[in-house]
Amino acid sequence: MLRTTRFCVWSYRWAVPAMVAAIFLISLINLTGTRAKESLVSYIISTSVVYMVLIPLILSVLQTPQTVRFALTMGQTRRSLWAELPCVTLAFTLFLDTGLCAAFAVQCRLFLGQWVPGVFVPAVFVLFVAASIAFSALGQLVGLLGHRFGGRGWLGGLVGLLALIVAAGLAVAFAPYSVQQGMVLLFFDPARTWAAVSASVLGALVVCGAVQAASWLILRRICVK
Repeated sequence: MLRTTRFCVWSYRWAVPAMVAAIFLISLINLTGTRAKESLVSYIISTSVVYMVLIPLILSVLQTPQTVRFALTMGQTRRSLWAELPCVTLAFTLFLDTGLCAAFAVQCRLFLGQWVPGVFVPAVFVLFVAASIAFSALGQLVGLLGHRFGGRGWLGGLVGLLALIVAAGLAVAFAPYSVQQGMVLLFFDPARTWAAVSASVLGALVVCGAVQAASWLILRRICVK
């Protein structure tokens, strides 16, 4: 049951904690040069969000071709692998996010004297994890494209992913002031936060469903060499 998922997580059992430890040490070095409490809070939250989204994405892009090659070589059918790929992606994402959240809490404890910033609503963690899972699923799709089509697949997938990230960043940067203010209020208004969390979870499910459908179209034409 979930043999490929268990093998992949076991294979990365030391690599993931090592990545989290390296990120934690880099953050500590940067935080020691910051004095204002507001700057500390801003740095800790912003870097944690970036790491929780980008690190699972990068790992998903890199490990998906290896997972597909290993599973098909060891006799797993394409259909069963396709059904298990979301489990692999979810396991890696939660594995990484758990470590990153622990590092986030320790940083807050060391520099702010509390486990989370006073303005931070715990539900925001769910929002970040949902975004992390969605981007990990997109990373799975990029990895499959690269494995199936070689250089063209890698280039097309990475360019498309980069365009999506840039478009999302521009949408936030050029959003009306009222929208930006509403995003800030996520940290202060629990009701508003839970509404955003529900929308983000729904959006993550839609992205994962679309990626899963596209993954089958690619996976069924992958050959073991």
